[in-house]
Amino acid sequence: MKKFGGKIKYLRSIKKLTREELCGDETELSVRQLARIESGESAPTLNKIRYIAKRLGVTVGELTDGEGLDLPARYEELKYLIMRTPIYADTNRVELVETYFDEVYEQYYDNLPEEEQLAIDILQSSLDVQITDNIEFGSILLQDYFEQVKAKRIYSINDLLIVGLYFYQISSESIYSDDISSETLDMLAGRLILQTHYIVPSYLFLLRDVLLQCGGMLLLTHSYQHLPAIVQELNTIINKTQDYQKKPLVDMLEWKYYLYVKQNFSRAQQKYQQAVQFSAMIDDAVLKENLEKEWQKDTLQLRT
Repeated sequence: MKKFGGKIKYLRSIKKLTREELCGDETELSVRQLARIESGESAPTLNKIRYIAKRLGVTVGELTDGEGLDLPARYEELKYLIMRTPIYADTNRVELVETYFDEVYEQYYDNLPEEEQLAIDILQSSLDVQITDNIEFGSILLQDYFEQVKAKRIYSINDLLIVGLYFYQISSESIYSDDISSETLDMLAGRLILQTHYIVPSYLFLLRDVLLQCGGMLLLTHSYQHLPAIVQELNTIINKTQDYQKKPLVDMLEWKYYLYVKQNFSRAQQKYQQAVQFSAMIDDAVLKENLEKEWQKDTLQLRT
């Protein structure tokens, strides 16, 4: 990375460009990011490399000496496992995911592009909030990035991770539902429903998970306007990807909707039974147990 950064710095000096001149309005690349790249402290993404090459008047191949720009395959596998392993508050699954994080930090983190480092930071904070219920984890990340995400209509992968972290924080038991901004929640729900048109297909599972979080928050705050559309979008994603890992959770959203909104106990019970049967079919005993406990809690709440 130092060799690569040094070449950028050399070419920039030949062109007699300051960092500020190369970065322009900093929408593609900030002066701080360029300084870190030139010093070898940070690896740029392919988009940033293309931008730098264009500004320097060279090809990407000339800038990189033809070397590959792909992320390490093992890192991408670890990131995928972190994102795809549902923990459901299960100690063994938490410990497994933490081993994935340990390997990322020990072997890859320092040499990752900043966007990838940010993704890992968000994922780590999301896990920490889930297992500790401490909203201090990730609060700085939300302070730095959440307002930017709120201003967007099309979300990147990291934007979705930030929204997911936000949902983990506001679902904490230390936050009362009355303290949650219904305006922000409704805005996010409306925009998340549209993201299937823009997201890379291989990351539909991430959008699915964030939509599930959003649906849960809508129920918690008794804000039901977008809930039917979210359930419909979730089922669309599941049918499109043929990935049924989270289908029981979609059924749970539906049973709660029928219980608390439609007040249709019979239909809710059908959805509950479907969720439990499907969790048994995919051989997820932890999920099945959690669903049974949730149904007991819901029915007890109705009786009281």
